[in-house]
Amino acid sequence: MKTSIEQLTLSQKSEIPPIREKWRAYALSTERIDRERAAQAVKAVYAAIGLAEPEIVFFDSPHAALRQPKNLLASFLGSLLRGKIEKELGIQQGSQLRNELEDRLSSEAIDYLKRQLWGLLAGQLGFQVGKSLWVELRNQLGSQNDNCIQPEMWASHGGLFDFYISALGWEYPPAKWEALESLVRECGWIFPWRKTCFVCDRPSKLSFDNQRLLHADAQPAIQFTDGFCLYAHHGVTIPEKYGIIPSSQWQPQWILSESDPELKLVLIQGIGMLRIRKELGNIELDL
Repeated sequence: MKTSIEQLTLSQKSEIPPIREKWRAYALSTERIDRERAAQAVKAVYAAIGLAEPEIVFFDSPHAALRQPKNLLASFLGSLLRGKIEKELGIQQGSQLRNELEDRLSSEAIDYLKRQLWGLLAGQLGFQVGKSLWVELRNQLGSQNDNCIQPEMWASHGGLFDFYISALGWEYPPAKWEALESLVRECGWIFPWRKTCFVCDRPSKLSFDNQRLLHADAQPAIQFTDGFCLYAHHGVTIPEKYGIIPSSQWQPQWILSESDPELKLVLIQGIGMLRIRKELGNIELDL
């Protein structure tokens, strides 16, 4: 399709900030989910893709969901739904719905939207929260289960679609749009199978620094009500052994025994070179 929109108008651009904040608020909510509304959101997603209502099981965190017996999780493997749901709702990168819309936009307009909307949501939500939590779960549980829908990941797409619909007149099937928005608005992570769906609660705490990077000093940056948590220092996930101690009390000697280059750099930045030189001398730090 020939490009028909070369530049966004001032009116269209003015719609971006409220849409961005709306979807950021959805994804960064730390309120307990309302289980009745969450169940309705999940049922709406299943109905939108032509499937019967599943049995819905609630958990306080993704960690609790993935701690279910492996034989139980294995019994669901033949009915993984994440890919089908994301394809049907247009979430998958390069989906037909998204491609059709972007065929109408110039590269300049697409770049502007990615910088001002999609990129900002994806950067904070998708990577700072979703990816960090997923890596921590793999480290703690060794789980490779990727049949998971993460609303903070969907929020970046939802915000973009919201703009397409409201500002550009994109025709998106109403039932699918309501299903997409309600899932991000009402749910934490979900693990969908054809007959069963695990629905997880949201974090009870999310903490960021002034650069909107995951960060908390001597306390978790992400925490759930069942105790599952993640520590982070200015955007870098750190082990509990460092995370529970104020960075002002980190010891220079730890740098010498730390083998991970990224964690070693975090320690150096947290402790400061002046103190490191004072206590360790002019030692060469291998990074």
